[in-house]
Amino acid sequence: MQEQAKFKAQEVRQKVEEYLRNTNKEELNPEAIEREFQTLLSGPQAGLKALRERLSQFDRDTLVQLLSQRQDLSEEQINQAIERNQARFPQSV
Repeated sequence: MQEQAKFKAQEVRQKVEEYLRNTNKEELNPEAIEREFQTLLSGPQAGLKALRERLSQFDRDTLVQLLSQRQDLSEEQINQAIERNQARFPQSV
């Protein structure tokens, strides 16, 4: 049972990494994100700084690329989602 859970977790991780890589956006590079999470675990202050820096790189195009990977969202739905996000968090996009 535990082996099956590990296999499923690895499978999900690979799908997420592929999803992020397919955006072709450097700020969504899964290896760099993983390094920053490792930094967060070993040095919380440095890790938070690295993650904040990465998040500050997100712009509208990054969000469009990220959401465009989803097959269940139309271009109109993607734009609506981003516009709702902009209304709630104007500094983030």
